[in-house]
Amino acid sequence: MNIRRMEMNDVPQVANIEKECFSQPWSENAIAEEIENPFGLTLVAYDDKTIAGFINVRVVGAEIYINNIAVVENYRGMGVAEELLTVMEQEVSSCEFLTLEVRKSNIPAQNLYKKFGYVEVGMRRDFYEKPTEDALIMTKHLTKQLNN
Repeated sequence: MNIRRMEMNDVPQVANIEKECFSQPWSENAIAEEIENPFGLTLVAYDDKTIAGFINVRVVGAEIYINNIAVVENYRGMGVAEELLTVMEQEVSSCEFLTLEVRKSNIPAQNLYKKFGYVEVGMRRDFYEKPTEDALIMTKHLTKQLNN
């Protein structure tokens, strides 16, 4: 699996993944706008010409907010999400703090985030719609190497 920044010709495939994975998917226009967003970063995982998954984050000062991470069903369990998280963390290594929300019922995603060092720090009641569900807030502090 290869990882790179999203390009304009990736937008239709990323939009299809959004529709497959989320009950309230982003539009193609919203996804395309992320390419030019100076505070956004979208990475895609691809095999040949097929986009297997993506991650979209927002950089706010020293904080990274993970908007979306999604993997096409037939690529799940193959390490795609792990690779996306790893490369994203390398890309934003100058930041200090990562945060995200995850559906309370999405145990596989929670386990993935825990594997990467995210911890549960709170909950947002009725955060998600279609269906209505609470979100767990998870965060991770990136370790900084001090130069002496």
